[in-house]
Amino acid sequence: MSHGRYCSVPGCTGNAVGTFHCLPKEPNIQRAWLMFLYNKIPVSFNMKLSVCSNHFTPDCFENLGQFQEGFSARLLLKRGAVPTMLTSLPQTSNVTSQRTKDACCQTDPPRLASRGTQLSATTLRPHLRSK
Repeated sequence: MSHGRYCSVPGCTGNAVGTFHCLPKEPNIQRAWLMFLYNKIPVSFNMKLSVCSNHFTPDCFENLGQFQEGFSARLLLKRGAVPTMLTSLPQTSNVTSQRTKDACCQTDPPRLASRGTQLSATTLRPHLRSK
């Protein structure tokens, strides 16, 4: 969800590659987010706080692979995800290039090319002589 216009993490420029995520409504998770943001939960705070995607580890997202491949417009957090990364690191890493390897293309010639011809059905029969 992207309700906020800027990242509430101190010192973050808010240039998130993904999206901004709103403060969750679950009390335990909300408390963890506030501890991440303030180190001590204030008496009053803005309920419209948002944190950019750069402050979450990759395992916090439900659709990180789909987002990186362009099949999703925004990143979705898993239930109970808590921001843990104070430094703003871009999400676009070489994770996909490490997992995949371009083996070949349909237009590439095969590695083992057979240049032989097809044999007729009688060629491989046992050679018997008639008497």
